[in-house]
Amino acid sequence: MSSNALPCQLEPPVGQDEQPAFFTPKALDAMQRAVSEAVSQHHRLGQPVAIWQDGRVVQLFPDGSVQPVEPASALTHFVSE
Repeated sequence: MSSNALPCQLEPPVGQDEQPAFFTPKALDAMQRAVSEAVSQHHRLGQPVAIWQDGRVVQLFPDGSVQPVEPASALTHFVSE
């Protein structure tokens, strides 16, 4: 994956047709660069990154494979007994 390629794009929330007015092109560009760098850093370390893809949360692995994140498994890190 090139440093400029993103596995996902910043999109407006469901049901909205336009980006909020405060998301200027300069701000959107900065967010895209930040996301790209975060994904690249995770992959350099051999770690997956959680992204929103096709209406669900998935883990994107450095080899390009994608694994869905089950809702219950996502919460196990925060639930203490």
